[in-house]
Amino acid sequence: MKQRYIIAAITFIAITAAWFFLLAAPEFHKKRILTAEIADSAGKLNELRRIMLEIPDYYRIQQELLSEKHLLISKLYSRKDLIRLFDEFAHKAQLNRLELVEISPSIEELLELNETIPDENSPRTLDITLKLRGTLSSAGRFIAAIEHQNFYRGLNHCRITNPVEKRPFSDVSYSFRAVLGTIKRTADGY
Repeated sequence: MKQRYIIAAITFIAITAAWFFLLAAPEFHKKRILTAEIADSAGKLNELRRIMLEIPDYYRIQQELLSEKHLLISKLYSRKDLIRLFDEFAHKAQLNRLELVEISPSIEELLELNETIPDENSPRTLDITLKLRGTLSSAGRFIAAIEHQNFYRGLNHCRITNPVEKRPFSDVSYSFRAVLGTIKRTADGY
């Protein structure tokens, strides 16, 4: 009889162990995986909620930056800046006793160019050519003054010619790249 109890106990332990390893252990493992997935999903849900709460602020800031960017771009070729720039050329030419013969492109061409859609990732530059008549020393002072301005971005060409008819003045063609949105008023009003 004692042997029967031992066999029954061993059988019970064997069936319990088999049940545990075959049925309960996989279920416990699945439960741990589901618990980890639920925790991960809860973290993702919290992150999504945070993002959803930040979207209106992000959208508002983006719209403000875009409107500010468009405002700054629209000011690059404003009529006031162009007239101020051309007046500055005339004023500096007069100070250096030079005759300003021609400025190209003209204001009309520049304003027409302003209607084109700009590249939003870089400032708009423009090639300006000034044709001057005067002495070489005056032209040199004028060019040096232009090259120290905020709008100046580099020389394209400079051509000096002396007319055949023995005039005391030279003709100077000076071309450079400018960024018109950087024109500043100086102390003398230009």
